[in-house]
Amino acid sequence: MEKTKEIEKEEAIKELRAVFKQSNHIVYTNIEHVSKSGMMRYISAFVIGKDRQPYHINHLIAKLGHFKRATLKSHYEGLKVYGCGMDMGFELVYTTSSIVFGSLTKKQIVSITKPRTRNGIPEASAGYVLRQKWI
Repeated sequence: MEKTKEIEKEEAIKELRAVFKQSNHIVYTNIEHVSKSGMMRYISAFVIGKDRQPYHINHLIAKLGHFKRATLKSHYEGLKVYGCGMDMGFELVYTTSSIVFGSLTKKQIVSITKPRTRNGIPEASAGYVLRQKWI
């Protein structure tokens, strides 16, 4: 059982890398629902393909193991993201980027995307490979 999840995770990572490359490393997020307490949200993630059509990537992100998909009885399709007090869409994309590109070296990360700079020094963290935008 555990082997199957690891294989699914590796396949999802390969597929997400290909999808992100086609979408110029931009992930669009949309809040579907916020709980009454404000501590949990259902957030959907999309990319825009080469044909300029939006594609859900929730199922692939869920296979990475950090975020779970909404249950059928919840009537939502997004990923469960817990927390408050910060941009939770950014949290979703940053964590996904860290998992998908975490095995790359700093040199490989810089070659994939134009790195952001912090105090004039390139930020080559795997979490910043993807860009996040709200819909």
